[in-house]
Amino acid sequence: MFESFVHVPVSLTINEERFKKSEIGEIFPKLEELFWGESNFDHVVLIFFVAYQMTLGEDSFWHPYFLTTQDSDLPMLWHDKDLAYLEEGYLKNCILEQIE
Repeated sequence: MFESFVHVPVSLTINEERFKKSEIGEIFPKLEELFWGESNFDHVVLIFFVAYQMTLGEDSFWHPYFLTTQDSDLPMLWHDKDLAYLEEGYLKNCILEQIE
């Protein structure tokens, strides 16, 4: 049996339904039309929503969260010498694919 360490209410998540119910939800069908069938459709939708929310600045519900992510240490931004410390495997391959 798995034990949960953290429970996050759905109301605090950034997801497709939030996008559809937001001020820019009306563009969702257009995005669906343009990107449906693309392997990254789910990501495209969330990128649009997050980008919009970030333009709202302090008016965005997620503004405090965005402030915490600005100094994130994303592996896609690492220098080659730092990436070299990772062992070969699935994680390293995913990171290298994202970089390309």
